[in-house]
Amino acid sequence: MPNILLSTKCMGNCPFCFAKKNDFLKSDKEMMTLDDVEKLIPFCRGERIQIFGGEPTLNPEIIDIIDLLQLNNFPINILTNLMGEKEVYEEMIKRRGLGYLINIHGSEYCDDDELKDKFLENIELFKCNKMAVSFGCTVYSKDQDFSYLYKLIEDSKKSGLIYHLRISPSVPTQSNEFMMPSEEIGDKMLELVESVHKINPKILLQMDCSCFNYCMASEETYKRLKGSIRDLDFSHRCDMRPIEIFPDFSALYCYCLKDIEELRVDNIFDFKNIHDLMDYFESKTHLFESEISTQCDYANCDKLECKGPCLAFNYFFLNNKGKKKRKKNS
Repeated sequence: MPNILLSTKCMGNCPFCFAKKNDFLKSDKEMMTLDDVEKLIPFCRGERIQIFGGEPTLNPEIIDIIDLLQLNNFPINILTNLMGEKEVYEEMIKRRGLGYLINIHGSEYCDDDELKDKFLENIELFKCNKMAVSFGCTVYSKDQDFSYLYKLIEDSKKSGLIYHLRISPSVPTQSNEFMMPSEEIGDKMLELVESVHKINPKILLQMDCSCFNYCMASEETYKRLKGSIRDLDFSHRCDMRPIEIFPDFSALYCYCLKDIEELRVDNIFDFKNIHDLMDYFESKTHLFESEISTQCDYANCDKLECKGPCLAFNYFFLNNKGKKKRKKNS
């Protein structure tokens, strides 16, 4: 699935963000233009498009880009922190058939009161237009307070705004905050899941990217989580085939694996189409995955092999082994 990065800029400051640094990019280009997207149309034909960033609503051509993609019959998901201009979201809402995934943490960790007000104003805009959207929540600390999310869910219960919540542990890079793989992650996720269902049992809960590893929950916690969350399976490798396409037409297999040169390409148009590029990345990923499975000892795990599906977790700990400074269960 191609994720088109319309802007590398973001007004948020999420502590767990794995996209804080784009120092692997060889270009300073910050925005994808309408002309750029027009070039992508034949390349990405037949795929669902995810528009993301950075924050995509910072791209001044976003509405024209959406119109162009819809004209060419692309299903579209938009990942946003909902802190953009109200007028942009008003125009989006007029375009039927768009999917939304809203990062609730953008406004939670923002120090700008004006941006926080924009988030709340845009929440009301979506409610007034009887929208039903997905929200995303990241677990990155054993001391994390979810009261901000709980209030949003409570306030949105009557309107039905939040029908779907995507949950994941923070995937580690060298520049973000995350929890070391341990049963504390599963405990924290269970706390979140059970609290959300007490507030609104109708909300559909789902794993984001299936990034949940074997050592992240006790057997009991895993059973309780599996009864509540879709796509929770230790043995299920990541099958989303994510392709992150940047404004300079370079691409990554997965943002969290940006340090692996074999999983990056400088120019997507060296390939015939998105399926050709996916197949290339898939072949590289299989080699990479087999390397990891033969070396597994990444978190001093007492299991013979890692049964978790997230390559980014496994790679990070194999190549750090506790020697590099990182925040541990902050």
